[in-house]
Amino acid sequence: MLFRSCARCAILALLASPLAFVAEPACAAGPKTDSPKVEVVDLFEAMDADTIEAKLIPRDSKKLTLIVTNKSDKPLSVKLPTAFVGKPIVAQLFGGRGGGGGGGLFGNNNAPQAVGGPGLNRGGGPFGADGGPFALGGPGGGGGAGPFAPGIFNVPAETTIKAKLPCVCLQHGKPNPSPRIPYELVPVETFTESKEVVEVLEQLGRGKCSQRIAQLAAWHFTDGLTWEQLDALRIKHANGRMERQFATTEVEAAKSLVEGLPSSKAKPKNDSLSQR
Repeated sequence: MLFRSCARCAILALLASPLAFVAEPACAAGPKTDSPKVEVVDLFEAMDADTIEAKLIPRDSKKLTLIVTNKSDKPLSVKLPTAFVGKPIVAQLFGGRGGGGGGGLFGNNNAPQAVGGPGLNRGGGPFGADGGPFALGGPGGGGGAGPFAPGIFNVPAETTIKAKLPCVCLQHGKPNPSPRIPYELVPVETFTESKEVVEVLEQLGRGKCSQRIAQLAAWHFTDGLTWEQLDALRIKHANGRMERQFATTEVEAAKSLVEGLPSSKAKPKNDSLSQR
């Protein structure tokens, strides 16, 4: 998806299947029955304790790579949150602590979008049906039944694993994310308090909607864009030609997705594209 009109935004990257999974080095699918029990650690708690290191590299506005390294001398089962966010480290881009004099992470108007994703997907594990040898568990809501639960994956001692994930932008009108820009992985609640945004990511992770539909729904909540405004988005090409960014049918599908979210069901509905 082209986001030429974008300037710095945050993206929530979501795990959806099929996802590429790379482990270094290769090892067995799980510990033997006589092996010690593998410790389960929370992703962000383990990062704070410097037990694991997690990096997020955006490929573009739709995909990113999550890299997790187990820095300890024992295997760990890492529990992913329902969703997470990646923010560009602007201070490193423009120099100085304040991000180019702006006083904060997004202090410069030229800063790119942040990226992130959910820790669940429809494949039965945090990395899908083809999640690789370290996928130990999966969402409680796999296949649409039951509550969603954080995914868990096993990382051997002193080992790095990688996963390619889809993502959505969360700040319409700011530059696209780029692999040339450093990002930090942070809890979703540090970026938004919107339960609907997390629920949209859950739906993307479950495979209930496409990345494009999830993108429309995300902008609806994070940027306050009405359905009419989303339907009117255009892309301007180098030759001056204008092109619709989304089809009206996609906007309608995003609206239906939003109206079906648990946090939205109790709110008044309106069939007009001009209503939120």
